[in-house]
Amino acid sequence: MFMNKPVMQGTKLPWHQDAWTDLDRQPLITIWTALDPATKANGCVEAIPGSHRLGRLNPGHSSGFLTEEQAAKYCIPDKVVFLELEAGEVVLLHNWLLHSSDVNRTETSRRGFSVCYMDANTVSGSGEKFTPIF
Repeated sequence: MFMNKPVMQGTKLPWHQDAWTDLDRQPLITIWTALDPATKANGCVEAIPGSHRLGRLNPGHSSGFLTEEQAAKYCIPDKVVFLELEAGEVVLLHNWLLHSSDVNRTETSRRGFSVCYMDANTVSGSGEKFTPIF
């Protein structure tokens, strides 16, 4: 998946976990690659370290987004870490890690490429199998 936060634009992505409801098992690792510098000012990923240990907070729900109450409980501002990266740097994220990102308030684009790795035996809710890439 490509993410794009154009100059002085972009969307605030609320606190969430990467979760899927249409799979027989959850992918657990994502590699996020910065294609441009990712800074606090241009909306880099924000995370709550260790929050993946909470497990999936909304299992069975069609979205991994937290409720306002969950965000207030778990995403305390002094626990937030800004994942600032140079272009070409990567970060590995557990898919249940609570994370968010802000809008881009700079003259520098913030683009990223995200790859989620899943078990080759994963099956969709409709029974569809996925073609392994490698």
